[in-house]
Amino acid sequence: MPYSYVRVEGPVVDIETTSYEQLLAMAQRYLGDTQGNRYTDASDIDAQIAVRMSPERWLAVDYGKSA
Repeated sequence: MPYSYVRVEGPVVDIETTSYEQLLAMAQRYLGDTQGNRYTDASDIDAQIAVRMSPERWLAVDYGKSA
């Protein structure tokens, strides 16, 4: 599949633990409901963190648009 991603650089402003609900919402947003549920259920929620940052530089790449 053609990959796409965004790289963001900047200082970290907060690190916090992630709840099951936060992880589920993120997984469903990017993977859809079925795969998001599977991903969340298979994840070790105690090992998950959320890193908040203040973005300063962005790089977006979408290999699906090159050709």
